[in-house]
Amino acid sequence: MPILHNPITMQGQIDRCWLLTYRMPIDQFQALLPAELTATEYQGFGFWNIVICHVSHMRPWFAPHPLGFNYWHVAYRIYVNLKTPYGIDQGLYFVRSDCDQPLLAWAGNLVTNFNFHHTPVIVKSSVEQTSISINNSVAAATVQINNQQPAQLTSDSIFDSLEQAAAYLKYPPRGIAISKPGEANIVRIERDEAAWQHQLRHVEHADFQWLKAYSVQPEICYEIQPIAYRWLRGYRRKVLLNQH
Repeated sequence: MPILHNPITMQGQIDRCWLLTYRMPIDQFQALLPAELTATEYQGFGFWNIVICHVSHMRPWFAPHPLGFNYWHVAYRIYVNLKTPYGIDQGLYFVRSDCDQPLLAWAGNLVTNFNFHHTPVIVKSSVEQTSISINNSVAAATVQINNQQPAQLTSDSIFDSLEQAAAYLKYPPRGIAISKPGEANIVRIERDEAAWQHQLRHVEHADFQWLKAYSVQPEICYEIQPIAYRWLRGYRRKVLLNQH
């Protein structure tokens, strides 16, 4: 029997968080996804969701607050559909994660399928701007966010408005991975949806080395207000194979 990833419910506080979304032609996702998953499609495109967040007091649900870890986490996720005998589940498939705490990256690879790498992450923020630097030889990145200039859609966006883009690109609170052919490992996220508040941000510059091999175009960036999260214990689900 395969190892059950995410065997323990974890909890913590996301106290800084930016989400950057990129579209990519739908056919380019096939090589990145297991056969059981398909990229969620809109207007002929699928979507990357890149999260850059600081998590405080991450710990097993039964551990006291002071024993939690504080760390920066960067993750490259794809919006995906999972076909099951009961219907379609939607969620995020983790392609790569970067974490600035080496022990946590090591432990994360033991108990999750989020593909962790130890990577320094430096974030400097002021009223005017936020600068993010991710220092990795394979997945280096720099991001510059203007906190005062209003966000706007790019001229070639596939959405009609910022509001439509933000509503569509709000990710389903579920991580999906494949534990073996025909079987998924799913992690549901508990959060107070009424407390999930965001503000759209204007990105002046973003350079993700990890995405240079793909034909990606930016859509929107939004900053999430601090919110408590619980990553529930993973569970298995039988799935149906897709025909690519």
